[in-house]
Amino acid sequence: MPHFDLVIIGTGSGNSIPGPEFDHWSIAIVEDGLFGGTCLNVGCIPTKMFVHPAELADAARHGKPLGIDAQLNSVDWPEIRDRIFGRIDAIEAGGRRYREGPECPNVTVYPGRARFTGPKALHLDLHDGGTAEVTADRFVIAAGSHAVVPDIPGLRDGAAPFHTSDTIMRLEQLPASIAILGGGYIAAEFAHVFSSFGVAVTQIARGERLLKSQDHDVSVQFTREAAARYQVLLHTKVGSVAKAGNGVELQVEGPDGPGTIQAELLLVATGRQPQRCGPGRGEDRRGTGRARPRGGGRIPAHRRARDLRAGRRLLQVPAQACGQP
Repeated sequence: MPHFDLVIIGTGSGNSIPGPEFDHWSIAIVEDGLFGGTCLNVGCIPTKMFVHPAELADAARHGKPLGIDAQLNSVDWPEIRDRIFGRIDAIEAGGRRYREGPECPNVTVYPGRARFTGPKALHLDLHDGGTAEVTADRFVIAAGSHAVVPDIPGLRDGAAPFHTSDTIMRLEQLPASIAILGGGYIAAEFAHVFSSFGVAVTQIARGERLLKSQDHDVSVQFTREAAARYQVLLHTKVGSVAKAGNGVELQVEGPDGPGTIQAELLLVATGRQPQRCGPGRGEDRRGTGRARPRGGGRIPAHRRARDLRAGRRLLQVPAQACGQP
């Protein structure tokens, strides 16, 4: 069983830890998805790269009050998508190649999913179908987050097709219409992008306004502006989702009673949660999905990385952090 000085789970912020000061340590990196983490691959970087062309497409709408007569002729979605991910995918591949290559002789990369099985012990389900067992003196959990899928009939059971923020940006073509479930910033951002590109958007939120976790005045004004651009349904709950022809059909309950919404695509954008240590025995049963240091409490991510680089006390992950007895 391989033993390491340090195991890092996740290659977002975790991938920045193994600097030259740790060349004398044996380090394992476990990654179940793409190198670079959420921000690079499915989060803030690609979304902002979509927002800029969306702003350019939407600019014509603001011109008339200023005396500018402009119009949007077309949107080449495949060109926009390929430009964005042509850059991002190259960065992801380069990061993986670097960690696996001769430049990092003290680093072993395990493509797969990790699960704690005991004190300082991991079971790895590898992408090639194999398994591995590793132990280490120190662990850093930087596994990022995953999209939340509500427990709604048709979603959890997979009966109806839908996208999350992890998949929506790689569509083959723009849909004619899209229903967006959620009232937070992820839902708002994609509603802006797709409506700017000419897609008929329906945004569904349970609350009384969009971006309700933000400043009240900003939230109220944003909700007003969004409702002027596309359909916004507030105080509305989705009872079920079903496949309907080439799209989806949502049964909803709102202020005016029950109703039906049809769209070509459904985006579920109801938030994200921290990755856990795996299903079953390795899952954090407290529901936080985060490791705790010895003695209780949480160590902020920026302080963990700072302390690690300074050679101070590392995050020690006890078995209890992942639901172990």
